[in-house]
Amino acid sequence: MQQCQNCGSFVSAHFARVFGDNDDQVWACLDCTTGTDILSGGAVYGADSATAE
Repeated sequence: MQQCQNCGSFVSAHFARVFGDNDDQVWACLDCTTGTDILSGGAVYGADSATAE
């Protein structure tokens, strides 16, 4: 079962494959950040890193 490494919420395998890192690890999800942050790379690097660029 995939889960967000930030908040522990369930994420689907598809979400992890698309938005996660090379190991399908997700560091932010829709339960703990916004869709805009996820599209900016927040699921890979964490929500704080996506907005810091």
